[in-house]
Amino acid sequence: MKLLVKIAGSLFLTIALLGCSSFSLIPASKDPLSAEEHLELGVAYESSGELELARREYERALDKNPDLTQALINLGNVHYQMEDYLLAEKEYCRALKLNPQNGDLYNNLAWAYLSQERFEPAHQAVAQALSLNPPHRHIYLDTQGVIYHRQGRYQDAVQSFKEAIRLSPENSSRFLSEAYSNLAESYRALGLEKEAQEAESKARNLRQD
Repeated sequence: MKLLVKIAGSLFLTIALLGCSSFSLIPASKDPLSAEEHLELGVAYESSGELELARREYERALDKNPDLTQALINLGNVHYQMEDYLLAEKEYCRALKLNPQNGDLYNNLAWAYLSQERFEPAHQAVAQALSLNPPHRHIYLDTQGVIYHRQGRYQDAVQSFKEAIRLSPENSSRFLSEAYSNLAESYRALGLEKEAQEAESKARNLRQD
């Protein structure tokens, strides 16, 4: 783990000469790191699972540059991982004001809504994602399937998961494994045990690749 030693600004007291009893203060040194350096430090903390430290660094980055979109996204992701979904939603929305054409951001926002069981805003967010970034369409369709499943709309969920699998790149074994697992859950919810087992078998095979 990479450690950062923070050097606090020293407070110097200068006693005035010429018989004067007062003294002046030299201000503490300012934060020497740039917004981008705080962002990089936050990424390092987040990668090592130190979410609270990561959160602090992303906030410091934003103190220096409120328009640093990646810091807003990462801060939202940290709040999501800490299960503070309302704050995650807030940061994603702030980032979208700066980057309204970011489909991945809308997908993240959909998950924040879904985790609060706000299904209609979740659908709206994933629909925006689907309209913006065709290369990630398979990811957004998988998100859409999860929303449908949580609503109890299992047949719709099956259709979304199947389309996500169909559009998925061939080399995306991890994604396909998760999508087939999701598909199996929706099949099972519909009472289609044979289809569920077939989907589960495909998920297992992909995990072994």
